[in-house]
Amino acid sequence: MRPAFASLILLASLPAAADEAPSDPVAPRDNFSHRLQAGVGVTVGSGYRVMFKYGDKNNSGQTTSCGQLDSEGRPATTCTGRISTWLDAKLFFGVSSSVDVVIEQRIGLESGMAGDFTAGRMFVLMPGIRVYPTDGTKSFKFFVQIQPVFDFTDPGASNLRGYDIGLHEANGFQWDFLKWMGAYLQISETFEFVRAFTFQLEGGGGIEGRFP
Repeated sequence: MRPAFASLILLASLPAAADEAPSDPVAPRDNFSHRLQAGVGVTVGSGYRVMFKYGDKNNSGQTTSCGQLDSEGRPATTCTGRISTWLDAKLFFGVSSSVDVVIEQRIGLESGMAGDFTAGRMFVLMPGIRVYPTDGTKSFKFFVQIQPVFDFTDPGASNLRGYDIGLHEANGFQWDFLKWMGAYLQISETFEFVRAFTFQLEGGGGIEGRFP
């Protein structure tokens, strides 16, 4: 009788022990990883630009300018000013819990503003990656985004080349408040090298949706 009674007590205690077992530290409801999720997002921002022309004449001997006049009223080779407000439309796919493959298209929301050095709205393509260096499964996380830049914005009457190539780097904080949606703030830098040496410091914020 005693062995049978002990067996009954052991069997009765198994469900209680299972209930007390520690849960998975990254349970599905708490895992905000983008792995195998596709997504779309938009970012709106602006910033400040500094441009240094490489010379004051092009190969045809024409006087070039970065779009402004110097203190003596001549075409300037160094220009500064606010960047027109832009919108980045983004597509991405999570290849792991810490890396997203990204492609963005930047479109200017303003055109013809003084100091923007352009004749029309910005048009820039930026493929690249977004990396979460700490823990991409968390709701709140830090990211670094690195992208080559292909800038096809019309430079206007400054006799510059019709395209530019450079590098874009962004640092941001993201809040994935749902498994399929998040918001973020970022600070970024853009360098371009072909038309002129250009440096841009930018700030912006955005929202994104993901599936499944």
